[in-house]
Amino acid sequence: MATSSASDPVISSTVSPSSSTVSPSSSTVTPLNVCSPELITYGVGDGGNPEFLVDVTYSGLTSTQIGNTQETTSTLTVSCAAIDGYNVYMMFNVGQGGPQENMNFPQNIDITLTCDSRAEVWVYSAVVGGETFTRDVMSVRCQQVANIG
Repeated sequence: MATSSASDPVISSTVSPSSSTVSPSSSTVTPLNVCSPELITYGVGDGGNPEFLVDVTYSGLTSTQIGNTQETTSTLTVSCAAIDGYNVYMMFNVGQGGPQENMNFPQNIDITLTCDSRAEVWVYSAVVGGETFTRDVMSVRCQQVANIG
């Protein structure tokens, strides 16, 4: 066991607290331009029993930046559904026809629309006979009718 005597030197040290300061960054991040789902007017049910016009919904909005720009390409799923025993028919832009997905008289329809934020227009596209056809979409309505046959 070590002992100290009055003749042993005394070692002393002083610790001072740090005085560094961190300042917030002053850089600004510009948000990406994204197409709004609200560029489309979505049909609503007519309240009948059963309804003839049914609700149109959207989901799954995703956006991908175009290169090093603030612009994006967005996708969106637009859907409508009929009740049991009924088929649904989707129409674009009040009477301009609808998607290829109508052809098999489905009970539910889900389509994907795309939008380039530089144009701010949602577009439906389908490949028919090896050719791609597109339609600008400003509104979507859906009707349901009893199954045929």
